[in-house]
Amino acid sequence: MQFAEVEQAAFCPAAIVPGIEFSADKLLQGRTFSYTDTQRYRLVTNYLQLPINRPRVPVNNNQRDGAMWTGEFSGHVNYEPNSLDPDAPGEALAGKPYMHSIEGEVMRQKIRLTNDFIQAGERYRSLNKMDQEHLVDNLTADLLSINRPIQQRVVDNLTNADSEFGRLVAEGLKL
Repeated sequence: MQFAEVEQAAFCPAAIVPGIEFSADKLLQGRTFSYTDTQRYRLVTNYLQLPINRPRVPVNNNQRDGAMWTGEFSGHVNYEPNSLDPDAPGEALAGKPYMHSIEGEVMRQKIRLTNDFIQAGERYRSLNKMDQEHLVDNLTADLLSINRPIQQRVVDNLTNADSEFGRLVAEGLKL
């Protein structure tokens, strides 16, 4: 991939195939709206026509022209039904709508504090000894150029994840 392709790539969770529905996840539902707007702003209105975002197989539909259109249609009828293009794509069959029902009581309560370091500690402990040593060495080398208070905060976070992990990095930094 070239740099321009990487910079022009536009991904969107709303681009799903017919028959698949979104879950009730609020974050996902919000992103289905915001991503296309973001791509239009970040790239251009016709971002789906850029080579990196264009489908490998041409889209054959009856839509034409519009804002910032760069292509050219010729010899194609853009209305249906028509007798000039009997193989024109028809309307897609509608699937069953997603039905999501919830029962119960809604109440306001405090959110329980979670331990955000468990997963990081488990990941460190899942590494073999050599990988653990490499991780400690790499972190130590990167942290040497940072001021002491930040080093201490990093070591505190690593210690919360795994006491040995934090101790080894602290020794490497001479804290």
